[in-house]
Parts: sequence; structure tokens; C-alpha cells
Amino acid sequence: MSRIVPIIILSFLLTASAAPVLSQTITEGQRQQAERELQQMSPEEIQKRLREAGISQAEAIQRARAEGISIEEYLSPERDRALIEPDITKPAVPLPVAPADTMFKPDTLRRVAPVQDFRPQEFSNREKARELPAFGYNIFDFPATTFEPVLHISPPPNYRLGPGDELIISVWGEVQLYHVLTVTRDGFIIVPDVGQVMSTGLTLEQMRERLLRRMSQVYSSLDGSANALSFLDVSIGKLRTIQVFVLGDVKRPGGYTMSSMSTAFKALYYAGGPTLDGSLRNIRVMRSNREEARIDFYDYALRGDQSGDTRLEDGDIVFVPPANSRVAIAGRVVRPAVYEMRGDEHLGDLINMSGGLRFDAYIDRVHIERIIPFSQRREFRYNVLDIDMQFENKEALLTSEYMLEAGDVVTVFSQEQRLENRVRVVGNVFKPGVFELTPDMTVRDLVYRADGLLDDTFIDRATLVRIREETMRKEVIPIDLREAMNGDEAHNHTLKRLDELYIYSKEYFFPHHTVTISGEVRDPGTYTRAEGMTVEDLIVMAGGATEEAELSKVTVSRIDTLTEYTYSEVYETPVPENFWEVHNPRGFVLGDFDHVEVPPDPRRNKQQYVDVRGQVMYPGRYAVERDGERLSSFVERAGGLREGAYLDGAQYLRRVDGADRLVPVSVKRAIEDPSSMDNIRVREGDEILIPNDPGVILVRGAVNAPAAVAYEPGKSLRHYIKRAGGYAENADKGRTTVTLPSGRIWDSSGWFFIPNDDILSGSIISVPEKPPKEGRAMEILRDWTTLMASTAAIIVGIVQITR
Repeated sequence: MSRIVPIIILSFLLTASAAPVLSQTITEGQRQQAERELQQMSPEEIQKRLREAGISQAEAIQRARAEGISIEEYLSPERDRALIEPDITKPAVPLPVAPADTMFKPDTLRRVAPVQDFRPQEFSNREKARELPAFGYNIFDFPATTFEPVLHISPPPNYRLGPGDELIISVWGEVQLYHVLTVTRDGFIIVPDVGQVMSTGLTLEQMRERLLRRMSQVYSSLDGSANALSFLDVSIGKLRTIQVFVLGDVKRPGGYTMSSMSTAFKALYYAGGPTLDGSLRNIRVMRSNREEARIDFYDYALRGDQSGDTRLEDGDIVFVPPANSRVAIAGRVVRPAVYEMRGDEHLGDLINMSGGLRFDAYIDRVHIERIIPFSQRREFRYNVLDIDMQFENKEALLTSEYMLEAGDVVTVFSQEQRLENRVRVVGNVFKPGVFELTPDMTVRDLVYRADGLLDDTFIDRATLVRIREETMRKEVIPIDLREAMNGDEAHNHTLKRLDELYIYSKEYFFPHHTVTISGEVRDPGTYTRAEGMTVEDLIVMAGGATEEAELSKVTVSRIDTLTEYTYSEVYETPVPENFWEVHNPRGFVLGDFDHVEVPPDPRRNKQQYVDVRGQVMYPGRYAVERDGERLSSFVERAGGLREGAYLDGAQYLRRVDGADRLVPVSVKRAIEDPSSMDNIRVREGDEILIPNDPGVILVRGAVNAPAAVAYEPGKSLRHYIKRAGGYAENADKGRTTVTLPSGRIWDSSGWFFIPNDDILSGSIISVPEKPPKEGRAMEILRDWTTLMASTAAIIVGIVQITR
């Protein structure tokens, strides 16, 4: 938010007392912090802060006025919005003069307006110009240093002294003096021992000559001659401040106090710059009721020429009249925008103001859309004219003296992207792509330009695709590539613009097919079939047969595409043991998509293992000795049980579908009674786990305090649930399950006079949550449906029996 930050407001916002004083000292850090806060605050927030400080709005305004500061506009939301988005339909309200010591710093507080803030209203209904900004107005939203004068160098020779300027007078030699004197309001300085010396209106050199004449009357050694014994130097210290006024179509008209080195651009910037209705090319500097200078801001904005930026004097008026004639230029120029035109400027001047043509601009025709001028409207029925300007070359366009009218929209089109000399080769060459079409280039020439044909090129056919100029439709020309490469004119066509040559590989016409091998080979899979490939060749490519392979029973399955209802034919072919050493002339030759199966030798057995872990004497991996060996045998071979082995918690694991699954058998019963059903036959990869007694029961799910509860022999399910905080409100008590350590589900007897089995140490008690009400209703509905269906079936059966 752009807002002036006077010292008075900083004082109000930085004090916490009910009656702040204006003399309160503010550190630089506090000042910067307050400025940062104010940048983010709305007028309503500022008023709230004043209320919190105990100061009314009227009191704040009164105190600020006593200091020569006006803060009304900072306390008004309407004024605040006007600073951001000026209402160009209303006359601007002059602001009071801001003293030099309270001058705001636009470079820290101004924001850069978005592009749409600079779109002229008069072009809003013009399709090609409605999005274009007015050129130059955004510059006044940049930091103030853009127009700041350089204050640390000597003033120019034509700088004239005035009240408030500070002069530094130095004399050295036989006489030594040093005076810092200020030009008084009456226009003179008072030099000690010399008296009053009139200064106003003199340049620095003129002032030195005058001082030399007056001071030489007092100091004889200061005579200004080459043989003088004392010397005089006059320079300027602090510059005076001046008061200027910025009026007309500017965003913040009013009076401003600034340095005497300030220029019209700086004053214009402090006033917010011209409104969108204000002129940038006819800025006037008025001095003593006459026009001192007329400034064209485009000289600065377009060419960096600051020579027209007039230095201001006290009482000067910078006046911005309304913009007179505007035209828009769109399309392929460097800076499409709305530009203000002077009466002596033409179409060529407009294009140069827009930065010139872009490289792809179409220069043969420029289009102008014109709102018919007032003086010509009786000559036409409607109000918009379309005008096409024809030009022979770029220079003719840039120097065109065609006179434009206010409101014209000029469009510079882009050059059509039409290819002049391009040909393309696609496919089986070393360097496919786009090439330059040279005179008399042929198919063979293009192939050589692409570094020639690849080895697997299909030489019998290529395709030339040509675009007919008269219809712009594509034509296909078949080519015998072999004959074209031999120079046969019937096939070695001379190429034309946009021709495309397609060259194919042999696989395009004779695609590679595959064969598959599985079973007892080291690298089963799918392989590309080569001509004459045999079963032995495929086994070699698959890494050879494994030791378990039965080579005398190799089978080949071949797709049957001729016999109805038959999918494949199966052949059995023996393969010699030394298949890798010799080529069998009578070997089975494979066809496309054949499948070879190398079966295992049924007489060879693979070594199988079972893991025994936990509380046994010798845990480890044990080989299966014989078919049908059972669980108890491996516990015995592992040296039996250790002291502390917990058989009730023993588990038997079996790998199923790639994962270890818990088999619900009683390892304890299998060991104690080898004839029991729990003493099951082992399989490859089985695992027997005999743990220590964990001494806890795990209670989880819908209980108030899920935990591992200490095991107590003979305790009931209710006991463990209670120890876990009892059932939660959403617990489905009827579906509580107890999983014993072996993986079996614990089952209560359900009878009062028959005791339940013990819940063993290491068991898991799971309490599920109740299903949602809707789900419960569906479950009941399904149960009733099943019951009714069963009842109906029974009734039907009874009726049939009684017949």
C-alpha cells in the first residue's frame, strides 16, 4: 500500500501511554519497524491503533496540523483506495505542501501496479488493443531513485544562488579564513569584516568575482592577480529547498517541497505521475506565468535522453494536460502498447517507438482499424474502417509517412511459417532427419547425405511421399530402392520441396519370431528364432541343461493352425548328453512359437531341509532322511527339548504361496504321542519353533486398555478382559476370539457344568468392534433370508415325501 508515513503517526503508534507527547524520541530501528507495519495496515487499522493509544481522530489531525502535516487522507479508506486505483472520472484534490523533513520515500513504500492498471479505457472495446497498456505510465511506479538528482556533486555552472543556499568561503595564503554562510531571505550573505554581499540570482563564478572585489578592499593580499599572496575559493554546501506545484492530470496534484536541484521528472514522480488521461508528451513547466519548458517524456523513456528534464526553481508549476492523440500497435513489434502521438508523427514513427519489428514480422501488409474521425462521419454509413497498407520492403514501412488518426489500432502480422527447401528421410539410414534440398538432388543423393543404408535394410521397396503444390494433398510414389541406388532414373527420382523418403528394415516385412524353453535349463525364457535353429541350439542359448534334466524325454509343442479343434502338436525328441559339442544333423528343427520342455529326471531327488529352532539341544537345519518322515523325528534328531521349553506355545510353520503360514497342530501332542494326528509329515522348507514360556496373554482390539496381561493358570476369559480395562463401548463381545500359541482357536464348552479349556500362556485375545448400524441390519437381513430359504426347502422336501 502506497502511503506517506509522517513522524507524527509514528509517534502515535509507538507509544503505549494514554497521552503520548510529540517530543517522544524515536530510534531509527523503531521508525523502520513502524514503517514496515504501516505498509501492511489499512486506514481502519491505523484508526484502531490510535484508539488503543487513547488519541481521537480529531486530536491526531489537530496535532499533525500543528506540525504542518496533513494526515486526513491516511485515515480515509476512500482516499487510500484512490492512491492505489485513481478514479480518473473525478477531479484530483490538491494536497497541502509537505515539508522537506517529512518527505516520504517512494522507493521503500510504492508498489508496482499490475499491467491492467495501465490499460486506457478508450481502447477497452477494441479486440486487438483491449489488453495493451499505455506506454510509459508504469515507470512512475518504480522507485524514486529513477529521477533522483545526484546531490553529492557540484552544481552545474549555470546554477543560480537563492535564499537558503549555503556558501563555503575559504581564503588561504597570507590570510587564512573559513566561513560557512547562508543566503538570507533578503538575498544576501553577511561576510565577517566585509558586510552584506548580494547573492540571489548569481552563478557560483559570478559570486566569487563579487566576493573577490569586496574582500580585496579589506585584505590587500587578496587582489586576484597572479602575484597575489592570498587566494579565494567559493563552493556550495547545503542546497536550499524550493516549493513547486504539480497540477493537471496527475494522481496527487498539489505543492511539494524539495531540493533546489530537483527536476520536473522528480516532481512529477512525487505527484504519482500522470493519470491515464494525462499526457506524457506535452508536460509543461510554467515559471512566472509563462511557459519555461515543454517536456516530451518519451525522449527519456525510449532513448534515455534526460536533457529535456528541466531543473525547477521556487514557485515553478509542472502542468500535465490531457493526452491528445493515442494509437495502439499490436502484433509482431518489440513493445505492443498504446502510444501517444504528436501531430508531426506518422506510421513509421509509431513502429520505431514500439521498438521496431520482430524478426518474424510480415512486412508486405500492415492493417489499420480506424474509428472514423468526426469530420468524415457523414461520408460513411458505419463507424469503423479497415485499411490495408502495402509495403515493398522493411525500409519503406519504417519510413512510412502515412498519417494516423486518434484511436487507430495498427496490427503487424507474423510471417507465415512456410518451408522453402526442406526434404526428410525417415527409417533405416544412419542419420535420418531433415536435410537441405539442393538443386537436382535425387533419392540416391539423399540416402548418401544420410550416411547410407543400415545393414538390415529391405532393399526391394521404399516410399516417396510428395505434396502436390496445386492441391496440397499427399501423393505416394513406390520406389525399388535397389534400382534407385544403382542410378535407374525410373526410381532415382529428382526430389522436390517437402518430399519425404521412407526406408524400411527387413524386419518390417519379415518380423522376427520367437521360441520358448522351460523346465530343467539354467535360463528358461523366450528367445528369437533363427533359421535352422534346433532344440540343441536352444538349450545351449538357455545356459544348458541342469543336472536334474531328463534329456531323453524332451518335448516340443507346436501350434496347429490347420486341424480343427486341435490347438497344438506335441513331439518327443531325445537330446544327446553331449549336446553342446556336436551339431546333430538329425536334430529337431524349431519353428516359430515352438515351446520346448526339458523335464526333470524322476530318479533324482533334491535335498530337502526342515528348520528346528528355539528350545532344543541342537537347533539348526536338518535334511529329510526319507519320504514320510514326521514332526517328532526332527525334535528327536535335534537332541530333544531344553529345560524351560514351552511345548504348549510351540508352532509349526509351512511356506505356502511364498509366505510362512502357521499350521494349527499341537507340537506337544505330536512329541508326547507320535501316533497322534498332530505328528504330521514334514515338507521341504517347514519350520518347527519351540519357544520359552512368555508368561503373558496379549489382549487387543475394542478394550479400554489393550495390553500384555500377566498369565495366571486357570483364569477365565473374563479375567483377562477385565485386566485390560474391560470391554469398550463399541466392543462386539459375542465375536471375541482367543488364538492359542499353536495357532488353534480356543473354544469354551458353553456349559455350566463342563469346565472350559485353559487359556494358555502366549495366547492372543482379540475383541472386534461392532459393525455400523447399517451393516448390522444387512447382516440380520441376510440371516433371515437364509433361514427362510432353508425353511422353504424343508417344507418342499416334506411335501414330496408325503406324496
